[in-house]
Amino acid sequence: MSYLVATLRQNLDPFDQYDDPTLNDALRAAGLFSLQEVAGEANLSLDSNIAGGGGNLSVGQRQIIALARAMVRGSKLLILDEGQSSSKSSFSRTD
Repeated sequence: MSYLVATLRQNLDPFDQYDDPTLNDALRAAGLFSLQEVAGEANLSLDSNIAGGGGNLSVGQRQIIALARAMVRGSKLLILDEGQSSSKSSFSRTD
């Protein structure tokens, strides 16, 4: 996903088709506000400036913004996670 050198609002909605409540709802549903509270990430708002390529965002923020952008557009989503990352120890063999 590429990011424009623009505001978060313009990156979520480059053609200015959606209102602020819709954009904020997508960010909330994608987990941006939870990430900011739990991880102490820098607070982003729709008026926050985004550097080229998202260089001023954490990896987590970039993923959440990509998810929120897809949600705003009404795209069908399939979300996969590494299912074994937290259960490796229970599957480890001790032969």
